[in-house]
Amino acid sequence: MVAAGAYLGVRLSELAASGRLASPWPAAVLGAEVLGASSVGLYALCLARRLPASATAAARSGAGAVPPGTHVHVLVPCYQEALTIVAETVWAAAEADLPPGAASTVWLLDDGADPAKKEWVASLACPRIRYLAGRARPAGEVNGKAANLNAALGVLYPPGGRGPAPHEAVAIFDADQVCDRAFFAKTLPLLFEEDTSAAAAARAVTTTTAGAATSAAAPARVGLVLTPQRYANVDERADIFNHSNRHFWEAMIPGLTAWGMVVCTGTNLVLRASALTAVGGFPADTVTEDYLLGMELKMAGWEARYLPEYLATGEAPEDGSLFRQRSRWCKGHLQALFSRAHCPLVQGRLPLLQRLLYSSGAWAYITSAITTPLLAAVPVVALLGGGEGGAGAALPFALTPRLATAFLPYFLAVHAVVYWCDAPDLLRALWFGGVAARLLWWTYAKALWNTALWAAGLKAASRFKATAKAGLGPAASGRLATAVSANGSASSRGAPPASPADPAGGAGKGAPPTPAVPLPSAPSAAPAPSVASWRDIWAPLLLAAASACAAGAGVARIASGEEDSAALDVLTAWAAYNALPPLLLAHYAWVGRGASLRAACGLSALLSTAVLAGAAFAGWLFLPPHIRGDAFGLGDRYTGGGGGLFVPAGPKAAFFADAILSALGADEAAAGGGPGMIGAPVAAPVGGLRTSLGGRA
Repeated sequence: MVAAGAYLGVRLSELAASGRLASPWPAAVLGAEVLGASSVGLYALCLARRLPASATAAARSGAGAVPPGTHVHVLVPCYQEALTIVAETVWAAAEADLPPGAASTVWLLDDGADPAKKEWVASLACPRIRYLAGRARPAGEVNGKAANLNAALGVLYPPGGRGPAPHEAVAIFDADQVCDRAFFAKTLPLLFEEDTSAAAAARAVTTTTAGAATSAAAPARVGLVLTPQRYANVDERADIFNHSNRHFWEAMIPGLTAWGMVVCTGTNLVLRASALTAVGGFPADTVTEDYLLGMELKMAGWEARYLPEYLATGEAPEDGSLFRQRSRWCKGHLQALFSRAHCPLVQGRLPLLQRLLYSSGAWAYITSAITTPLLAAVPVVALLGGGEGGAGAALPFALTPRLATAFLPYFLAVHAVVYWCDAPDLLRALWFGGVAARLLWWTYAKALWNTALWAAGLKAASRFKATAKAGLGPAASGRLATAVSANGSASSRGAPPASPADPAGGAGKGAPPTPAVPLPSAPSAAPAPSVASWRDIWAPLLLAAASACAAGAGVARIASGEEDSAALDVLTAWAAYNALPPLLLAHYAWVGRGASLRAACGLSALLSTAVLAGAAFAGWLFLPPHIRGDAFGLGDRYTGGGGGLFVPAGPKAAFFADAILSALGADEAAAGGGPGMIGAPVAAPVGGLRTSLGGRA
């Protein structure tokens, strides 16, 4: 924050001194930088706290206990997914191990009313696997998934009837999410840990009534246990849309949970049934019921536990539906932010910190939609429209040694935050987060525009659209089986291994029988789907083409010697950096997705890393000579003697920025001024990582 404050203070003061503060283009670029800095700051806040490993150690061992009589209702909502997909999920949930004394019932909630699914469930003749369909669907329904789940809750807990028992739970799996065998054995003990631990006695509170002391146990407050998501069809070496989202699951959610936030991502979770019914079920007036449910639970005083272990495997969308999925996530967060009923910033039952954290997802989408195209346009405008003054003359900011001295610490601090991780293999995932932001900014921009129209009363609310799944084929032979069998999940959708029924009663763990209706087999190799319609990708590709042209123009000018300045060097590299991720999208859509895409991603990562390293080195060269020296003999090019651009600084600057720069030893009167690199490679990750807060399957 110190580095950001110093840098932005210098930017503001020098822009004011140059007389361009009121000019639209320079002011817009400065505004984009402020947005980017705020987004990185919120991301840093997420990383500031970590969950202790001891918090989930017992649950991860699979040896936890649950109270007697624990029952979990497993809800699998579906719409028009193929039976081959849905049956896999149902089988895995029915076969999963349960803690001693627990029982389960699996409900297939078929909003598409598919006769084949109904017939298949009926043929099982298993009371632990049930089929539910036929709910009324009112006109104008916003979130069909939430309404489907709430209809099931109405069957389980009818109005005016009995409420949930103290130790009833509700588990949610999306139609394609196949749980591992150990899912419930590890999550249910966490949900009911307050009911079974020795700490239960310590939670007893003493009250006095008419002089007589009585004891009563304080109510349990853990309302949700969440686990991360993984996808069998995602190659993490070519994950240009950041489906794996590992920094979200392995860095952000642990930090948010440590701050006390209740994070709900819609699937692969268990809820205390009494907590769910106490908040009125799943919010159905936005398209992201999971995000709002987490906030409602928090406002009602419930807590969450996060188990950072991948215990279910699903299928990521590979065609145009992935853009609809990301648009839905974005719209849902924005619908909440722009609504009076759900805006986190005005929720009096949330502390100020929680209001900021629950707003950070929407803010990240807004930041990505605005900063990515604006900052990418800077080198394009400068290189293709520089005019007589050269590339530096078209820049929307003044270039001074003072600016360079402020920028370098900020640049290093931003990338230290963005690429912070405690496992080296996460660096690749973090880089793909930045790539995805450059591919999806147009999707977020459209969602922002449409939601703003809705908030202004000019458009109807967006509705929930289910993510299409292609299907991965039979579990015994597909990639899904490889992923889940390594983690002890159900082996196939054939006959499950025999196991004795739970001695506690007929609703016990007994294995379902072999289905009487054969399941259709998916094709062994499905054709590669189209990436998207042109309306989803034309803007990122157009920006990439412009960036590539600008980089080419810069290279030509450097080679010809017609312009010799550090500004030209930096802008050329910056434009090339911006062109790389969208070119990966073009490769994905029209060239290939296997080894060639992996090779292209690897090359792009190397080039991007080289640019970042070069940016840091160039930033050091831009420092005044009395700070950096001139060991490399490049002083003329980078301090003005060889054509470098120097715009004198104004007489005044922000007091805070002056104090920081004075501590750094910057001297505004030092000879020569180098071009700043404002927003160059810094812009790449700003929108990428924080937008993942909205990520869900």
